[in-house]
Amino acid sequence: MARKLIPEVPTEERDVLQALELIDKLDGRVSAQMKELSDVPSHIRARLERLNAFTPHDNLDDVKAVRPDVVATIARMGNQSWSKDKTQLSILYRRALRALRDYGKFDPDLHLSEGFVGQYLANHSGGLSLGSMRTHRSTLRLLRDGPPPPRERLGRSDTSAFYTPKEWDILRRAARLTGEFSDDAVLLTILAGHLGLRDSEITRAEPSWIWSQGDMFLITVPRSDGTFRNVPAFDEAGLALKAVAERGGQWVFRDHIVNRTNVINHLVKYAGRQNSSFASFSARRARNTWINNLLWQPVPYGMVAEIADLRGSTHLASDLLKEHDVPTDKQVVGALLANRVHQWRKP
Repeated sequence: MARKLIPEVPTEERDVLQALELIDKLDGRVSAQMKELSDVPSHIRARLERLNAFTPHDNLDDVKAVRPDVVATIARMGNQSWSKDKTQLSILYRRALRALRDYGKFDPDLHLSEGFVGQYLANHSGGLSLGSMRTHRSTLRLLRDGPPPPRERLGRSDTSAFYTPKEWDILRRAARLTGEFSDDAVLLTILAGHLGLRDSEITRAEPSWIWSQGDMFLITVPRSDGTFRNVPAFDEAGLALKAVAERGGQWVFRDHIVNRTNVINHLVKYAGRQNSSFASFSARRARNTWINNLLWQPVPYGMVAEIADLRGSTHLASDLLKEHDVPTDKQVVGALLANRVHQWRKP
């Protein structure tokens, strides 16, 4: 008799139940209460037909005798590749046919238990290599226990919130009041909050990245794929980059620190002792504040994505926008009309 659904069912419980019913249909032992074959999803039906059609090179009558239990055991493993199905079918048929000859039947609950599998591999390994024996043991154990519970999907880590205008103003003023660390603290707020550099980029930024075009200073930030982005610096940020370029040295940020590990955390820690308002500074939140401000400027998103290095796979922009109130229809229409007027006035 075909093996019925056991308590520890996979997540696709309904599909597996329909699959087991289909096994009975294919084996010619369908009851009047079972659904019609057409009710089974096509991908489940196709898989079960392949499982049922698989025939090892052995006595056909013996294969038919164990087939319902073999196919039912494989079917409950859920949706997997045909290559994996074939591997499991080969291993399980070998075990089932040996049980049939030794005990006159194949009972998956009994003959896939640890003791019976160990005895089977010890007495009937048939020239299997040590590696193959391990594969057989692990496969039979998996088929006995059923599919593992689905891994809990870890959600994306929450995006570090941007600073409110009040918070950012407090941090900027606090940076100037950190005693001997004030120059570095101010530069850190500029690199992260005015130029949008990441922690790792601030740590390894070199004065050679800074250049000017007329009166405008920019910083070229290399990407890991060999490309780069150019970030323009305005007002205070431009003056800071000019000062660093004139100073020279090996590093933009804390040039006198040779060991670059935790160079940002070290500065925040000691500057925070001078002014507690600066102790909570986060370069990531400062960068997100800069990006958030750009997103609400009349600047095409493509340009924002370029200078902020927002790749297509990043959720940062959408996460930041969720923190804002949804604009009203009047605001949206007004902004779009203003843009159209701007376009019409172009020469």
